[in-house]
Order: sequence, then structure tokens, then C-alpha cells
Amino acid sequence: MSMQTGNTIFLALSTANLPAGSDSLKWARSGVSILSMMVGSFIAGRVYPVVGLTRRSTLVASFLLQALCIVIAAILVQTDAVPESNATDKIVLVAIPFLAAQSGAQVATAKNWGFHELPTTVLTSTYNDLASDTDLLKWDNPKRDRRVESVVLMLLGAIAGAWLVKGSGTFTTVLWLAVAIKVVLAFSWLLFPAESEA
Repeated sequence: MSMQTGNTIFLALSTANLPAGSDSLKWARSGVSILSMMVGSFIAGRVYPVVGLTRRSTLVASFLLQALCIVIAAILVQTDAVPESNATDKIVLVAIPFLAAQSGAQVATAKNWGFHELPTTVLTSTYNDLASDTDLLKWDNPKRDRRVESVVLMLLGAIAGAWLVKGSGTFTTVLWLAVAIKVVLAFSWLLFPAESEA
């Protein structure tokens, strides 16, 4: 739900019914994902400046709402309200908005914090920024370090997710793990000193 570049390409290809033999819902899945991600980004981008992004309560609430979106999608899949293995069923369009909207809020959080080198969902920009960094080999380069860390963590997370799906035989295991991570992150904000709670 986070790969909106790919969804944009799929949306474009679907106008010509490509790839040949692909299902007719590809355009709808891609379009719903793009729109929902933008709605999540739009809401977060408007709410954060008003309530104060650096407030712990804002971060806790944001991450818990993101976790709730994943919970809803996980329940829909786990109860078979949305079939896990049939992406051509129109009902999958019900779960996509929850995952995509929380992804948009996640990206907006990183951007509003000023960590533009951490896209949190796609690595193309990160790879480009790493390769084109004129200070790439400098000893003290925090942006480079965060970019490398994001690539490594994204790769390790994807590997863990792949093995979880393979071992459990179901995608819902990964969704529940994502919920747990979001909730832990939400409450971890409470460990930081309250500098802007007023």
C-alpha cells in the first residue's frame, strides 16, 4: 500500500489492459491505494501543525490511529471478510484504504519531523540520495547514516515479513506484527521528555 510509484505505473498500464491477461481490478486497487494514501497524508499534514507534531500526545495518538487502521485491515483479512488470496475480488478494495491511509500518515510524520532523507516507504530516492551524496565518504555524515540504516532496516523487515508469511502461510501474521510494532512505537514516545506538551 506504500508503493505509490508502482501503483501509478499499474494504473497507467491498466488503461491499455496491460499486462495482457491481468485482472480488471488492477486500476481500482491502484487508484484506491493512491487516493487513500493521499488522504492519510492530507489529514496528517493538516492536523500536525494545528495540534503540534512534537507533542508526545500527538505522536502517541498518530501511531495508535495508524495501528488501528492496520488492525481493521487485519481483522478483515483474518475473518475472511476480505479474501487473502483473491486480489481480483472487489471486496479487497475495502481493506486497501486502511493500509494506504496509515502509510500516508507515516510518511507525513517523517516529513513533518524534517527527516526528508527517510522516506519510510520507498527506497528509490534513498538509493539515489546515497549514490549522489558528495559527502558519502565523510566520516561524520548523519544523513548518509540514516539513509543506510533505513535501507538495512527496510531490507531486514521485508526479509522477516517474507519468512513470516512463508512460515505461517498467511499474510495476517505480518499485519498483526505491524500492529504490535506501531503500538510499541506509539507508547515509546512517552519515554521522551515532554518539552512541548503545554
